[in-house]
Amino acid sequence: MNITYTEWAAFGLLLVLLELMLPGTYLVWFGLASLGVSLLSYFVPLDLTWQLLSFSLLSILFALIGVFIYQKLFKSTREPETHPYLNDYASQYIGKSYKLNEDVVDGKTKVLVGDTVWLAECDRPLLKGETVVVTAVKNGLILIVSSK
Repeated sequence: MNITYTEWAAFGLLLVLLELMLPGTYLVWFGLASLGVSLLSYFVPLDLTWQLLSFSLLSILFALIGVFIYQKLFKSTREPETHPYLNDYASQYIGKSYKLNEDVVDGKTKVLVGDTVWLAECDRPLLKGETVVVTAVKNGLILIVSSK
C-alpha cells in the first residue's frame, strides 16, 4: 500500500488549514512536512516505509525550524530594559525612601507610599514617621525595609 503524492498534499493542506482554525502553532510544521513528502514522492517513487520515515524526519526538521523562529520572535517582544519592573509594583520601590505609617511591632509595620499603605517588615524597632529604605520585596506584596 502506498500513499500518493496528492494524498500527502491534501493531508498537508488540511493540517495547514486546521492551524488557522485551532489555537496553537504546531500543525503548520506537520503540514509543511506532509507537503515536503508530497513533493518528494512526486519526483522519487517511495514505498510506505520511506514515506513515513521521510514524514517523521521532515516533521522534526520543521518543528526545530519553528522553535528557532518563535524564539527569535518572542525574544524581540520581551519586556524592554527601560521598564524592568513593569507590572511588578512592589519591586519598583526598592532603593527608595518612605515614612513609616505605624510603629514596628514584632517586625511588622506599614509604610506610606504615595497615597497607598503597604505592609512591611523590619528587623529593628522603629517609630511612626521615621524614614526607611526599601531593600527587598517578599512574595511580591511585603516591602522589606531598613532604617535610613
